[in-house]
Amino acid sequence: SKQTVVAVAGLSLLSILAYFLSYFAMPLKTGVNKSFTIKKRLAGTTADLSRKGDIDEPIKELISFINGLDEYVTTSSCSGRIIVLSKEDGDSCKKGCKWILTSHTTVDTSEALEKVKCCEKNMVLKFEPFILHVQCQDVHAAKEMQNCALAAGFRNSGSVFGRGGNITFAVRGTHGLEVPLSDEAGLLVTEDYIRYIVDKANSKMCENMRKIEKFSRAVHNLKRNEIHQRLKH
Repeated sequence: SKQTVVAVAGLSLLSILAYFLSYFAMPLKTGVNKSFTIKKRLAGTTADLSRKGDIDEPIKELISFINGLDEYVTTSSCSGRIIVLSKEDGDSCKKGCKWILTSHTTVDTSEALEKVKCCEKNMVLKFEPFILHVQCQDVHAAKEMQNCALAAGFRNSGSVFGRGGNITFAVRGTHGLEVPLSDEAGLLVTEDYIRYIVDKANSKMCENMRKIEKFSRAVHNLKRNEIHQRLKH
C-alpha cells in the first residue's frame, strides 16, 4: 500500500541518517577518540607527525608546550619561510624543483641577490606564513584554540571535522607572497627590484613572527586559565 511504501522510505532515510551521524560522530564533551589517544602518545616520541619529520627552530618551544596540554596534539607545522626555487616546466614545489634559498628567519638581502644572480630558469621567490595543525580532544578545545588564533591575527584559521570524531584545528596566516624572478630566457626583473622584494618578504616574516609570539602568549594563557579554574573549585 501507499502507507507501507512511505513507512519503508521513512525508515530508509532514518537508517541513512543514523549511519551518517555515526560515521562522523564527534566527541562533543568528554569523549576522546582512539586516533587522538594514539597521536597523543606518539607526540612524546616523535618530533613531528608530518612527512617533514622535524620542527622548525622558531616554534619548537611552542609546539612542545601545546603537546604538553592534555587537550591537544600537533600533527604538522611550519614556522613560516622565505624561499627561492626554480620550477621545472611549471611543476609544483612538491616535485621537480631546485631549492636555491630557504630560510625560516629573515634573509640577508645581498646574500639572496647573489644566489638569484645564478640565473636559474623559472625562478620564484615566495614567502609562506606560519601554519599549524592541531588535533583537538573535543569541540570545546577546538574553540579555545580558535580564540587564541584569532586573537593573534590568524584570521584564516578554522576547524576540520573528520572521520571517527577527529577534530583538527588549522592555524593559518594569510599574508603570503609569490613573485616570478626569471623565465626560460633569464631574469625578468632588475637587481633593485630583487632587493625590494626580498625586503618585502623580510617585512612579512617579521610580522609573521610577531603574530606567532601573540599566539604563543594566548596558548600559554590557556594553561593559566585552567589552573585558575581548578583553584576556584
